[in-house]
Amino acid sequence: MSPSSEPVYDWRICLKCAMEANQGADHNRYFPLASSGEDGTPRVRWVVFRGFVGDSDDVCIVTDARSEKVTEFQRQPRCEFSWYFTETREQFRVRAHVITVDSRCPDQTQRLSAWQALSQAARESFYGPHPGFPLVTGTDVPLTTEQIPAAFVVLILRPDHVDHLLLPLPQRRWLSTLESGNWCSTPVNP
Repeated sequence: MSPSSEPVYDWRICLKCAMEANQGADHNRYFPLASSGEDGTPRVRWVVFRGFVGDSDDVCIVTDARSEKVTEFQRQPRCEFSWYFTETREQFRVRAHVITVDSRCPDQTQRLSAWQALSQAARESFYGPHPGFPLVTGTDVPLTTEQIPAAFVVLILRPDHVDHLLLPLPQRRWLSTLESGNWCSTPVNP
């Protein structure tokens, strides 16, 4: 590398470094996820980051098959999510394609792995009543939660556009886009 050349920017390395630098803040395990409602209006909710899928860029979250977001993603499998890391003062906005891994998928590896990583309390929530329906009291949760219920779904968010903003002065920003299987990154004005 010549003295005047810049190091190659890689959003994945930057994101993993930000996660490591901010790992003491529990709130960094959560991020807002946006979808499109049936009427075309945006829907945003907070979800729990469950990790990356293997060595890929794919982000894993889990949800209830009966939730509105599953229907929204079946109709329009696109989303945007973001992280803001308070310690390093940086933001990542990520657009992604959504892949739904439910009980009907032939390969259950990702679903089984995600289920096994859940706490007992998180597992019990998938045996409860239908999300969004009127509240019914006295609903019992099964004592055993070893079998994966059909309501348990893994959503894999496959990034194809990343906007990374560093707020400490001087502010810096990069746009990264997946083009023909390769990431292309461009520094832009903040």
